[in-house]
Amino acid sequence: MGRTSKIVAAMAVAAAMALSGCAQGAGSPGAAAVVDGVSISEHDVSLTTDTVVRLLEESGLGEPVEHLRSVVVTWIVQSQIAHAVERQFGVELTEAERETMAQGQVDIELMLSDPLTRDMVMGPVDLSLFQVMVQNGLFPASADQLSEFIVGIPVQVSPRYGVWVAQELSVSGMSGQITGSLSEPVTAV
Repeated sequence: MGRTSKIVAAMAVAAAMALSGCAQGAGSPGAAAVVDGVSISEHDVSLTTDTVVRLLEESGLGEPVEHLRSVVVTWIVQSQIAHAVERQFGVELTEAERETMAQGQVDIELMLSDPLTRDMVMGPVDLSLFQVMVQNGLFPASADQLSEFIVGIPVQVSPRYGVWVAQELSVSGMSGQITGSLSEPVTAV
């Protein structure tokens, strides 16, 4: 392959990466994740993570987990997914239902105490409530329909956190099963 051919091939690969979003991590500059077109900024993740650390330290509940930023990204993504489920199925949850679901979960109750972390933890709470509603026949769709909808929501996560596993509703890097960073490719074990 001649020098010109190599340059053309390299330009084609770079253009393909840019068009596919690979060059921009989560699909948007400065984004920790993009959920169904909604960008979650690194700045928001940093502010939320700092608040979580402060709340944990002030409460004496212990030290933040090793992959705290990945946990924060997971919960924020789950919150966006819960909003999409509410819109799609016309489900409106009450604060009383949410508080009842969170009751006894000390970490969730702690995060509910701060406006910056409140919406973040509502995602996991709302998704749990949807499951309870499905089990009790109170959700306007079957478990399979809900699962299919949730798994079909497009989610891109910055490689620094790992990869999004739709079936688990989590960032895989937080469990250590799959790792990734800005300088290393994501690899499966």
